[in-house]
Amino acid sequence: MLFSLSLGYSHSDVTTRSHVHRHSNDDEFTFVLSDLGTYVSGHQKETAADHSCIFAGLVSTYNEVGLSFCGEGKWRNANGPLAAKRIKLYYNYFPELANLSLDTHSICSIHYNQIVINNQFYEHLVGSVQESQTSNFDTVEDNPRINITDSMNQLGSIQQFLELVRQENYQKSQLITELNGQIELMQQYIDEQQNEIEELKNKLQRAYNNMAEVQDLYDEQRKQNEALIEQWISRFSSQQKRVNAAIEIAKAELV
Repeated sequence: MLFSLSLGYSHSDVTTRSHVHRHSNDDEFTFVLSDLGTYVSGHQKETAADHSCIFAGLVSTYNEVGLSFCGEGKWRNANGPLAAKRIKLYYNYFPELANLSLDTHSICSIHYNQIVINNQFYEHLVGSVQESQTSNFDTVEDNPRINITDSMNQLGSIQQFLELVRQENYQKSQLITELNGQIELMQQYIDEQQNEIEELKNKLQRAYNNMAEVQDLYDEQRKQNEALIEQWISRFSSQQKRVNAAIEIAKAELV
């Protein structure tokens, strides 16, 4: 059933062909299965680099207007969202491009930068068309149908470009909104940290004041202790004081 889905064969076709090969030749049947397996395996491993650049066949025709040659680097699928939108803008300038399938082509790094990332080449083409229309104004004026067709094509290209710019601006606006939200959260965090720092400074000041008070009490008590020690030491500093002390002791013993 896998082969019938991948290669376009019906289930009955595969059954019939397998039946015929079994009765005709076992080797031939094995070869067919091997060939089918190789086909499926080859398609499962395809990457962007396996496809040709969608602009490769247009370079020789449009190189004179500035279309670059293909180059080495990272290859991307031409049907990617952004790449597809940008490539479609060039349909009016490269008519052959509209006939190429985005699903079966890739885009090389050179053309990805020139067509998808950078808008300079597109502006160059638009300017060239406008200049050509201006120089051929008299001829176009004689044929209103051509004038209307060119105007409609140009209007369509401008509308596509404006839509792309609108989407890009919307994405940038979303990003700016998200960044503003992060900035507000960061500002709130900074304010909270500043409040905590201010509270810690107040606590530190109170602790410093308490230490100053304790130091004052300590100094006062130390002075009192030094005075008492000095008084105690000076009790027997002279002969008379020692005699008086002995008399006092004797009186106390007599009593």
